[in-house]
Amino acid sequence: MLRAPLLASCLLLLVSTLAAAEVRDGKLFDPGVALDRPAAGAPEALARLAPIIGAWDFELEVVQPGQETLRSRGVAHVTYMNRGHAVMVRTRVSDFDGQGHAMATMTFFAVDGNGVWTASEGNSWTEAIRVASGGFDD
Repeated sequence: MLRAPLLASCLLLLVSTLAAAEVRDGKLFDPGVALDRPAAGAPEALARLAPIIGAWDFELEVVQPGQETLRSRGVAHVTYMNRGHAVMVRTRVSDFDGQGHAMATMTFFAVDGNGVWTASEGNSWTEAIRVASGGFDD
């Protein structure tokens, strides 16, 4: 007897979630669309990053004082995001430490119309988030 109300509640939640996504349409969040060029009105600094857009193989070496150096390989995916007003770099290494543990990072770079940049990174291995901002004059 409980199945029908539970199913109805789940369907209502799904419909309301889809409706909310349509209303927001990227105004409060980015729907995750990977872009290969900046927006027409984006700052020139983002347009200059066009040569790095794409998938890149990388080698990573982490030297830890008094510990074994970790070496791994992965692929970095670099795309424009936020409707072309920022750049995102996503990396994932399935065996980061040689013991089967994965590491993933997401790094963002954005520039506003006043020339103020913001860079941030989230790292699943260190469980840390870093944010920096500044200007191009200095």
